[in-house]
Amino acid sequence: MRISHRELESCRSGPRQWVASRVNPQSGWSFGYNQALLLAIHRFHKLGANAARQHLDNMLNEHFTDQSRIDAISHDLLAYIQWADQTNLIVADSKIRINLDVGGYLVLAGEVSRLDITNAGYRAVILGSKPPYWREHLRLPLIQRAIARNYGRPIGEIEVGMQNLDGTELETLSFTETEIGQAENDFRVLGASVRGYFTP
Repeated sequence: MRISHRELESCRSGPRQWVASRVNPQSGWSFGYNQALLLAIHRFHKLGANAARQHLDNMLNEHFTDQSRIDAISHDLLAYIQWADQTNLIVADSKIRINLDVGGYLVLAGEVSRLDITNAGYRAVILGSKPPYWREHLRLPLIQRAIARNYGRPIGEIEVGMQNLDGTELETLSFTETEIGQAENDFRVLGASVRGYFTP
C-alpha cells in the first residue's frame, strides 16, 4: 500500500485512525494558495522567473479572491526567486516523485520539491512549513534512501531537509546507512501494524 511521506507521521501516531481515514475519506483535495505558490516555484525551476510569475498570476486570478493572501503569495514567490538567485542555486531536478519499497506492506510515495547540486553532493528539499519535531520524522531517512536510489548516487552524498516557501530557513540533515536501515525496519513494522487494521 502506498503512503505519502506527508502522511507518515500521522500514520505513526495513530495507525488505526489513519486506516479509518483511508477507508472512509472525509473530503477530497482542495487547491489552496500554497499549492499555487509551489506550482509557480516548479515553473520557475523549469522555465525561469518570468514564466513563474505569469503562471502564478494566472492561477491567482482564476481561483482566488482574498487580496491580502494574493499579495502575500506573490511576495513569497519573488522572495524565493531572489533567494535562489543570490545563492547561485543549482537545481538538478524538481517535483520529484518517489516510490520507495523496502519489502514491507507500505511503500513510501509522494513528491520531493527540489534536488540541488551542492559542493558536498546533492540536497533533497521539501518545501513548506516545518511541522513540530520535523527533524525526528521517519520520512527523512527514507527519502534520503529513495533519492539515492532514484539517481544512482551513494547514500553519503545525499542530504535531505525542509525550507519555507519564501526561500527562508533551509535546514538539512544527512543520515548514516545504519540510521537509514533502522528507519526502514521501523517502516516495515508500521506497515505490519497498518495491514492488521485493514484485516476484517
